[in-house]
Amino acid sequence: MDAGETKSVLAKTKQILMAFDESDLHLTLSEIVGRTGLPKSSAHRLCSQLVDLDLLKRDRNKYELGRSLLDIGTQVRAYRHLRAIAEPHLFELYARTQAGVHLTIRDGLKVRYLSRIVGATNNHPFTSVWGERPIHSTASGKAFLAFSKDGPALLRELEKKGMEAITRRTITSILDLKKSINSSKNFGYVYEEGESAIGWKALAAPVWGASKEVIATVSISMKIERSDIADLVPMIKNVARDISLDLARQSSSDTNTTRSFEAEARR
Repeated sequence: MDAGETKSVLAKTKQILMAFDESDLHLTLSEIVGRTGLPKSSAHRLCSQLVDLDLLKRDRNKYELGRSLLDIGTQVRAYRHLRAIAEPHLFELYARTQAGVHLTIRDGLKVRYLSRIVGATNNHPFTSVWGERPIHSTASGKAFLAFSKDGPALLRELEKKGMEAITRRTITSILDLKKSINSSKNFGYVYEEGESAIGWKALAAPVWGASKEVIATVSISMKIERSDIADLVPMIKNVARDISLDLARQSSSDTNTTRSFEAEARR
């Protein structure tokens, strides 16, 4: 398939997906043909392929948007909301620390950078927005392992699959990783030095969501020569707490729910 054919298929696929709206969540093939103007044979073939990809769902003679597509839409809205709530705090943290500031989410056994604020002197060479890093080699990832309810299951998966050495200082022993994580649990933050990039170190703290689960982490990265870690620890913990509280206030007006978040975020 050449570039022109690919573009044509994508355009037809977009037409089919855009045929659905809030007033018409379920459409027959004839209705899809009527809304898109596509030949019935082409519409049928593409709809069948979209069903196979879980982008459409077929129930008897009607189609609806598939779970995968709905999940993607839900995730995108959730990520935008999270970033909008977090970024004022992230910019304030950057202004106070002049360190690279990141907001990360977990994607399987990796972390992805949802937001990134850096300056000319702290431009970490291995991060970009939506870039990914292994969960075991970063402070952000270790914060998920340490504080998430899924932490034990993730550790078992890492033990099964093995852990790549990103640098010579990356922890690749599951026993050493568990020891590092267990130590972090007592302090409410994670610290790593040279495990993700030689010459850099980082701090990370968890952001709690509505279900009292870790939905993101806030981290700061800096050159290894920087010596004011003790001053930075309360800053990053406070920012993670404040983001958690703002999310709680946005998600519920129930006073008891907010108090529950306040207790969790101050751990």
